[in-house]
Parts: sequence; C-alpha cells; structure tokens
Amino acid sequence: MKLRTFLALFAVVAIAACGGAAEEPAAVPEEVPMDDAAAIAALADEYVVHYNLHHPSMVNDYYTGEGIGLPADGSVLMGAEARLAHLEAAMEGNPTLAVETADVAVFGDTAVAHGSYSVEIAPEGADAMSVTGNWMASYEKADGDWKIAVLLSNYDGDPPEDLPDPTTPAEPPPEQEDSPLAELLGYYATHFNMGHGGMVASRYTEDAMAAFAGGPKLEGRAAIEEDLNARIEELGNPQLTIHVVAGDEVGDDFVFGGGRYEMAAEAGDSQGAFLILAKRGDDGNLQIQWAVSNGLPVNQ
Repeated sequence: MKLRTFLALFAVVAIAACGGAAEEPAAVPEEVPMDDAAAIAALADEYVVHYNLHHPSMVNDYYTGEGIGLPADGSVLMGAEARLAHLEAAMEGNPTLAVETADVAVFGDTAVAHGSYSVEIAPEGADAMSVTGNWMASYEKADGDWKIAVLLSNYDGDPPEDLPDPTTPAEPPPEQEDSPLAELLGYYATHFNMGHGGMVASRYTEDAMAAFAGGPKLEGRAAIEEDLNARIEELGNPQLTIHVVAGDEVGDDFVFGGGRYEMAAEAGDSQGAFLILAKRGDDGNLQIQWAVSNGLPVNQ
C-alpha cells in the first residue's frame, strides 16, 4: 500500500506495540541524507515564520494536496479546504508558535520526523494562554520539494478549557485489511487491557521515543514501561480498542502508519489518534521506534 493510499484514508490512534521480547535494539537509519534532513528542518522553520505572520494559505501550502492534519484538539483535517479553515480559525487567537525538530529519518522520497512545540495565544479581549506538546509527521518529496503528508500533534498536559468541537469527517475511514501493523497493535491492545505494561513495553526498541497524549516525551524502553504501568493504574481497568487505518513499508524493515482508538476506563473514556514508525527485528516482529498519540476525554 503506497503512502498516497494512506493519505486517501484518515489516520491514526493511541500508541501501540506488539508481542514478544525484543531481540536487538533497533535504531533509525544510520545514514540520513543531511541535505534532505536539513530541508525538512528548514520546512518547519518556514512553517513557523508564516504561521506567526498569520498567513494561513501559505502555511497550508506546506502540505501535499491530500495532506492530513491531526491537531491536538481532536480534529481530523482531510485535504486543503479543511486544513485552511482550521488554520484561519486558529489564527484568530493571534498565536505565536515555536517548533523544535528533534529527529528526522529519510527513506528515499518519504521521511518521518518528530519534535515538540509551544504556542502562545493572545485573543483580543481575553487572557493570554500557553500550550505545549509534541508532534510527529510524515513527508513526501515531489519535484525536489518536501511537503507534509500527515501531521499529528498533542498536548503534553491537560488540554485547554472550553475547546471548540473538533472538525471530523462524517464517516471514519475503513480499517486497513492485512495491515503490516496488525500483529503489533493487536498485541499492544491485548496486553494493555490485561494490565501488562511490561509486555507492551517489550515491543518498543531499547532507544524508542514515545509521546502519549497528556504526558511528556519519553526516551527509552524503561521510561516507557514505567509510564505505561502508571497510566494503567491511574486509569483503572482501561480497555483499549485500536483501529489500524494504514501501515506502509517506507524502507528496508521500516513501517510507518497509524490509526484511531477508543479507550474505556474507570477514570473516564477517551479517544484519539496516533502515528508510529516501527522497525522489523531479526525475528520478523515489528517494534516501535517512534510514536506520538493525541486524545481527549469524551464523557467529561
């Protein structure tokens, strides 16, 4: 399944991983073309410049025509028209954005990156506020230029109060049949629902990065396991349902994709989206290298 097919769907769910113990620590590609990596970092810088100048149409042009936005407020923005409307509404709050690009992995004409952001919002007649979070994106290269294919962001703490209703499609996208992520995410949901945080964490690489909705960025399997166990206990018997929307082979032994999720728990229900970059180990099983999820309460 090509990445363009993924873009024709919608994307993504609360971070997941899958069965069995890790064989060897997996890493992002050792040789990342510096020119492409630098170009993607520069794209983020240019995005910020025009965002802060409140040029919504110019910001929108940094996406592919079918590019998907999955912002932290729970919206699902399919295509240029939906993205532009969301950008125009956001800029009414007079925002000032800052973005950090932490890592970039390039696979030919496809790339994946992650980082963090902060935004100061100062609407007229209202108190100023600041929000922070993490992001993950995929990119396509066409005619020598990189464009954003999918961009997901989250809040790394409690969401702002009085968020407007998110923009979502009338119907959720269908799940991907025979997805290369099916085993990984199926194992994740099974053991998460059984309260097995350690088993879930075993399918992250030793040096994995994860940024779950509402929490800080986590570096390394040990930190992810500690966070998973704490979350499971705090949520109270959480039951996670994962819908795999797409997974694409993007390079030798790498799969990029995601989906959507719902979680029922004693502490309250939630739903959201995720993106992951997974690495296939010597045993043939995928492990999560990078993952970012967003999500908001649905009954509070």
